[in-house]
This record gives sequence, structure tokens and C-alpha cells, in this order.
Amino acid sequence: MIVITPEKGLVMKCSTDADVEPSVVAQKVYYYTRDKNMTESELINVAVSDAGVRPTLYWFHDKGFFEEYLGHKEDLNKHPLQMYQRPVLEKVAQNLAEMHKVSVPDINQGKYKEWVTDGGLGQYRPLYSYL
Repeated sequence: MIVITPEKGLVMKCSTDADVEPSVVAQKVYYYTRDKNMTESELINVAVSDAGVRPTLYWFHDKGFFEEYLGHKEDLNKHPLQMYQRPVLEKVAQNLAEMHKVSVPDINQGKYKEWVTDGGLGQYRPLYSYL
């Protein structure tokens, strides 16, 4: 079942009745990967998953990956008043800080934490934008 079709790829819910764990996963498949370093993307995703600060990563392939299905989570955009309450914002900030503390061996992490220019506007390109 296709869950979402963002501009860069598909997210599909995959499930089975077989006696396996997990029985439900999400598969993310990119439409194309020519603009991505999939080797570094895998290293980043594995390190952040192992640190417990992203959905559990089960399997990486050349066009994307399988990860924990988050169907039990609720989109805070459906509750805009709750989304901007201080405890929620503090938890988001804490989670992002934890993600940025993760060490990713074998890559230059600095290039994922640099200031880039896009159309004349400066923009921070954080590590999590490559997940």
C-alpha cells in the first residue's frame, strides 16, 4: 500500500501475515538517486538508527530502505495548537540535538553541517536532511 508520494520518492507500507518480526515495515524508495551519495546516506541512517534517534532501520538497498512503520504515530500538523506548545518544541529540540551528537564514522560530517547558499539565501544543511 502506498502511504505517501513525496516529490523525491515513495513511502510504502509493507506487511505480512507470516510469523516474522516486524510484520509491518515502511519502505522508502527514491525515484532516482543520481543526486544522492547512497553510501554516505546508508552510513548516516545506520548510525542514527543504532543510536536510537530515528525510526529503526531494518535494511538498506540501492534505491532506499526499509524502516519501522510509524502508523501508530500521529502527525502533529493535524493539531497545530499542540505543536507549538513549549513542551512539544522542547522535545523536538532535544531530539534534534541528540541526532546531531551521533558520530558517523567514515564520512566528513562537517559537510553535512555547513552553511550553503540557495538562490542568494543562506541555509543551514543539517545532518538529518539526508535521512
